[in-house]
Amino acid sequence: IMDGLQPSPFPTFEAAELLLEALATNTSIHRFSMRRSHVTDDVGSLFALALVDNRSLAQLNLEGNRMTNVSAKNFYSVLKKNNDTLRLLDLSDNPEIDDDVRSALDQFMGQRALKRTLTNKGERARRA
Repeated sequence: IMDGLQPSPFPTFEAAELLLEALATNTSIHRFSMRRSHVTDDVGSLFALALVDNRSLAQLNLEGNRMTNVSAKNFYSVLKKNNDTLRLLDLSDNPEIDDDVRSALDQFMGQRALKRTLTNKGERARRA
């Protein structure tokens, strides 16, 4: 948890790159939060890229930051094609993300969560 870091969570962009490169290959962190930490599109896009290779992160909370539609669309693109592990993505209270973009991403994430629930119930039924 790296919530509420001000004025910026990273001293340099390179520091952000290093952290998110490590997150991409991480296998032990399942929840990551940087709520209200002044995350912008540059770092938001790095988070999205980290999800291309990451197969352990299930929850990512980036609530209350400074991201725009650019970050939201990058997350959608990566999650649709390259990552089926993330189940919760919180981009709420990022005022520069349009409501329709946020709503579409929320609906997509809701469908993923439902699909996961149904898959897990089917697996349990087959085992019984």
